[in-house]
Amino acid sequence: MRRLSFVFCLFFLTACGKDPADPRISFSDVETSAEDVEQLVKPLRIAIASTVSPQRNLRDYQRMLEYLGRKLGMPVDVVQRSGYSECIALLENREVDAAFVCSGPYVEARERFGAEALVAPRISGSGTYCAYVIAREGGPIRTFSDLRGKIFAFTDPLSLTGKLYPSHLLEKRGARAETYFSRTIFTWGHDNSVEAVAQGLADGAAVSSLVWEGLAKSEGSAASRTKVIGRSAEFGMPPVVVHPGLDPKLKKRLLDVFLGMHRDPEGMALLGQAGIERFTAGADSSYDGVRRMRAEVAGAR
Repeated sequence: MRRLSFVFCLFFLTACGKDPADPRISFSDVETSAEDVEQLVKPLRIAIASTVSPQRNLRDYQRMLEYLGRKLGMPVDVVQRSGYSECIALLENREVDAAFVCSGPYVEARERFGAEALVAPRISGSGTYCAYVIAREGGPIRTFSDLRGKIFAFTDPLSLTGKLYPSHLLEKRGARAETYFSRTIFTWGHDNSVEAVAQGLADGAAVSSLVWEGLAKSEGSAASRTKVIGRSAEFGMPPVVVHPGLDPKLKKRLLDVFLGMHRDPEGMALLGQAGIERFTAGADSSYDGVRRMRAEVAGAR
């Protein structure tokens, strides 16, 4: 089942294009001037691997990217992919200029080709989030240890909260997923993992706290049929990542738009709909905890 990536309280979402293999959306209703003509020839290309459903992506990302395009005075092309690795590859090969990913893939991209964290959201007064380990509400599973011999759902192989964190829990126990669990599955979406646990297709899963908390606000959602049985330390929020070779002037303009959204009435409204207070400049040091965890897991292999 295909799912996309980068969500904050069910916000970082995108639209499905005409071709499911390479969906693109171009926003042409941009404010332009004569000096913008050269930029209009080459649109800003953004890759998205979202953690929630394409339907929500279609509704919410479109508003944000239309706003971004108008403020930049150039069209925005969105390239939608089902997994983080595909988005990182597009960014590395300069097929896109920026990408919406989570913290784990950012660290991967930083190590591989020097990707830069442009901005990150601030939500509910915090610049951090964490992983939740969940199980079915009302069931007998109360701790991660209770999941031994059970079915466990991962989200994406590069996901911090959906793969790296539970792998780190296993490493601390001297165990591996192949032998600790009776079976593992990849759902390719945090919402999918929540649904899998709620329906009994998996006994447990590790998901983004942002996604679980966002789902929990909806009455009757799958999250209400699950419970949190463990949580990780706090990590820096999933960033908007750019290629290090992005034109400095364009990067500065893009940064200014994100950082100024909360001071603009329209931008503030969009942020409010997304549950985001504002964007802050990305800080690479915010992801040092992710690096340490990656190193410990890699060293145990």
